Amino acid sequence: MVIQSYLYRSEKDVAELIGEGANLRIAKGAYREPASPAFPKKQDNDENFMKLVAMMLAASCYVGIATHDDQIIDWVREFVRVQQIDRQKFEFQMLYGVRTGLQDELARQGYKVRCYLPFGKMWYPYFTRRIAESPRNLGFLLRNLIKR
Repeated sequence: MVIQSYLYRSEKDVAELIGEGANLRIAKGAYREPASPAFPKKQDNDENFMKLVAMMLAASCYVGIATHDDQIIDWVREFVRVQQIDRQKFEFQMLYGVRTGLQDELARQGYKVRCYLPFGKMWYPYFTRRIAESPRNLGFLLRNLIKR
């Protein structure tokens, strides 16, 4: 199951799913929502993302941390170090072709890294939405394509 951190309701949903012992994927969310159900500011979304990940890790529920964001990745690494959380309790999840150097670095450091590739009838709209949500993603993708 995937929980999108940009929705106000996500904290309640995660708390309920932790009670069920669910394993979750926490993602920021890649859809444009009106301000009523979703955090309009990136900083608020980032803070909620980290809160949801911390909730999952503190409850010893397995969590997929879907981000390419250096600040959040650094926060996760520090959080699990300080809290002495086993690296087998979570994984970083990143879009194939985006930040491959970071993916390799995390794997060398002993973290689980899962790369995913959208497929199916709607793969292209999903892929372009993910690239559009952060212009840096396009740069990462182009640099990685050129290296190959």
